[in-house]
Amino acid sequence: MGDAFGQRFFGDLRRAHRRELPPDPHWRYTDDTNMALSIYAVLALHFAAHFEGERGYGF
Repeated sequence: MGDAFGQRFFGDLRRAHRRELPPDPHWRYTDDTNMALSIYAVLALHFAAHFEGERGYGF
């Protein structure tokens, strides 16, 4: 989240100091966020493949 939010202000820190969002409505993110999303996807698939309901996850 921080990476995507920070990318909105890249090159224009004055807006960040004034707490103003840039006019562009698109929230772009960097390669760091893309890497984190990829790792999350792989971990989620691995967890789902090895899920054992009798373990009582989250209880």
